[in-house]
Amino acid sequence: MSGSGNDFVIIDDRKSTFPDNDIGLIKKITSRSTGIGSDGLILIQDSKKYDFRMRFFNPDGLEQDMCGNGLRCISKLYYKLNKCQKDLYIETNCGLVISHILNKSVKLEFDYIFKT
Repeated sequence: MSGSGNDFVIIDDRKSTFPDNDIGLIKKITSRSTGIGSDGLILIQDSKKYDFRMRFFNPDGLEQDMCGNGLRCISKLYYKLNKCQKDLYIETNCGLVISHILNKSVKLEFDYIFKT
């Protein structure tokens, strides 16, 4: 999926079966010469508190706290798949992000990250 100039490999990992500690595999998937190629890999996982959890990995295989463009992409995807309403509550490694689906765009609220 592509958003704001970035492209992502998105994996439905709600059953937590993806080997997220396999840096070599993540690097291979995101490599533009040996894999699918992308600016990052996103795992969508279940959350006990919110609509879902997002985990983001850079092409070097290392996990980051979150990615704004990636959050927009998965928010739009979840909405298009009729998995949520227009407001989503997303767990990230740095806290809660609230996503609002607008007509043709997605607005993110990061305020909650800084309040916790």
